Amino acid sequence: GNKVVEVKPANVNKGSAALNWIDSGEEWDFILAMGDDWTDEDIFAVLPEDAYSVKVGLAPFTRARYFLESPVQSRNFLEKLRDA
Repeated sequence: GNKVVEVKPANVNKGSAALNWIDSGEEWDFILAMGDDWTDEDIFAVLPEDAYSVKVGLAPFTRARYFLESPVQSRNFLEKLRDA
């Protein structure tokens, strides 16, 4: 993140953490990852083909398959998903 010092093993990131759940043997009906930070790219990179990845905010590059411009759009999207 911005103005953050993080101390952790080099092989641990959001993507490796997400894989712990994805590869847990559980049957997942739906996988959605949304993020607005460059560290979220690690999650987007490891998601299975049938997962949904959404980058929130302006970015020159993203591994996410979909894009929303703002947190407001993200909340609206999640509310519509909830009500579906």
